[in-house]
Amino acid sequence: MRRPHCMPVLCVLSLLGSVAVTVLTLCPAVAQAPRAKIVSVEGAATAYQLEDIHGELVTADVPSQSTTDIKLSNPDQRTVEGKVIALDGQTHQVKVHTRAGQTLVLEMDPRSLRNLRLGDTFTLAVPQPAGR
Repeated sequence: MRRPHCMPVLCVLSLLGSVAVTVLTLCPAVAQAPRAKIVSVEGAATAYQLEDIHGELVTADVPSQSTTDIKLSNPDQRTVEGKVIALDGQTHQVKVHTRAGQTLVLEMDPRSLRNLRLGDTFTLAVPQPAGR
């Protein structure tokens, strides 16, 4: 029985394919960009009038958590440029001061947080609000 000449080539291609899958599995940062969740947009709040247990009116300011309150650096690309001003490894939160003067508090994946340092600058892509 004769062995085909292409057998060694198929073995090499098969090996390269399995190595590529392994690398992408072990390095998820290569496969997807870091993501962040807005905890608050400081300086943007909604005031609510609430009644306490004694019937007194109390005003409560609730920080915004909406992308509509973020001032975009580049409205066409829906991006915000900012600088890291605080990191909290326990809560996985980052404070970012934007070029527009806002302070955003973001919650990030611990793996992404490890790569950040105070003073780092980066660009955030802000998704289009739902329903627009």
